[in-house]
Amino acid sequence: MDLVSAATIGVNPPTAYRMLKDFEFLKLGDTVIQNGGNSAVGQMVIQLCKEFQLRSVSVIRSRDNVDQLKAYLKSLGNAETVVITEEELREQDKEIQARLALNCVGGKLKLTEVLGFGQSKNQPSIIIFQLPCREKRYRFASSAR
Repeated sequence: MDLVSAATIGVNPPTAYRMLKDFEFLKLGDTVIQNGGNSAVGQMVIQLCKEFQLRSVSVIRSRDNVDQLKAYLKSLGNAETVVITEEELREQDKEIQARLALNCVGGKLKLTEVLGFGQSKNQPSIIIFQLPCREKRYRFASSAR
């Protein structure tokens, strides 16, 4: 492991863990959907979903080696792990019902509640927001403590 990758050990795994444990009570078999599943945090989410016996659905961007990337990400998870491209998600006839949605990219998503994470102005942050629906709820947390 190179030094840059090693430096993220104290950030990415705890971020993934805290998102899965702090913001929604997840039961065995619940579904977690995320975009950016190939990011460091996304890969850790897939692995933790396997450990916690959750179903993970990772939405990734299409690329030249998409089949290889999908196979790799699926290998990190359990038999319930799904990896699909944004295009495949749009083409699906059915909705994906998820207990928790993780958004590392931002932008418009058709999810009821999204947990956004990332870094803004050198300050790591986790933001939960609900997209338009009857009730709006905002919760903020920071991984920089």
